[in-house]
Amino acid sequence: MIKDYDLTIQYHLGKTNVIADALSRTGSPKTCMSSVVDLYRMGISLYYASVAREETRLLIQSPLREQVRVAQLQDRLLQAVRKHILVGRPRDFSMEEDATIFF
Repeated sequence: MIKDYDLTIQYHLGKTNVIADALSRTGSPKTCMSSVVDLYRMGISLYYASVAREETRLLIQSPLREQVRVAQLQDRLLQAVRKHILVGRPRDFSMEEDATIFF
């Protein structure tokens, strides 16, 4: 019985309750739901894009890459690496189109 538990029920309007929204998707296997909850707690957004009736695609988006890119633009050492890449002497580094540097 529910009265046997100490709990608080909180209402979240519509799409703001992303866990319930993800759990209600019919194309989602029940075995991945604990992962959905874990990813949400880590601040990773989940979007379901229905491609066909039998197929559902899961897109995972994290703000981490953008945070790294912005931090790299402010780093003096990486500014020097960026200059080496632009003049054709990248050594062990490469730069993506969005200016993110990779080792």
